[in-house]
Amino acid sequence: MKMIGRIENVLIYMLLSVTSALILYPLALIFVSSMKSSSEFMTDPFAWPHSWSLDNYLIAWESANFSTYFGNSFLLTSVSVIFITLFGSMTAYALNWNFRGSRQLFSYFLLGIMIPLQAKIITLFVLLKQLSIINTHFGLILVFISFNLSLAIFIFFGFFKTIPRDLKEAAFLDGCSEVGTFWRIILPVSRPIIATVIILTGLHVWNSFFLPLILLQDKKLFPITLGLQRLKGEFSVNWPVFFSAMVMLMIPIIVVFIIMQKQFIKGLTSGAIKG
Repeated sequence: MKMIGRIENVLIYMLLSVTSALILYPLALIFVSSMKSSSEFMTDPFAWPHSWSLDNYLIAWESANFSTYFGNSFLLTSVSVIFITLFGSMTAYALNWNFRGSRQLFSYFLLGIMIPLQAKIITLFVLLKQLSIINTHFGLILVFISFNLSLAIFIFFGFFKTIPRDLKEAAFLDGCSEVGTFWRIILPVSRPIIATVIILTGLHVWNSFFLPLILLQDKKLFPITLGLQRLKGEFSVNWPVFFSAMVMLMIPIIVVFIIMQKQFIKGLTSGAIKG
């Protein structure tokens, strides 16, 4: 039995190692290619660079006005994620009261996950144009919040189901109101699931390309995903510079995940206990 268990562990680790290699290889290739000159890359895309240089990063940052695009992406992502987390947690907490119609209301919110974005884009464009908030960060942030709110509610709802009722009742006995219980008791114990929502929704907003492409026309308002297109010529692309921009695009999300990874893993597993 011990021998079978060891063989199973070896096979599992081999499978995980192969999967990790398949995921990390393209990322490593992009990073290595970003350190080459254009002539080196065209000669042999898979070879190591003769000399490692950060010049491509400076070219990408300056020639494509990346500081503006980076700031736009940071603004869109941070504001959207804050309100998605706030509204999602408040709504999910209220739905856990099990009032009349709460199940139907929860199902209504889930429609936001089920209906694809492409099916709503024409109506959305017309609505934003009528409200005169097309081609604005404010309008795009509202869209990001509304489109990601369903996922946040779904995640928070499952987690709040696992919180013991005794914890809430103890707060009520101590004279805490419903609002006070939410802010002082529920949110502090919800840090793992908050980290999960921040990473998942933040990744979606940061990497969003389709919505900004449709709803923004002013280049000064573009996020970094649209700014990448400025590095593409009509007939040719300087691939090392383009890969440098892609690395800069990935760095913030990687840093956030590293900071929140422990809470993120706890959040993924916490809702599986009960729900």
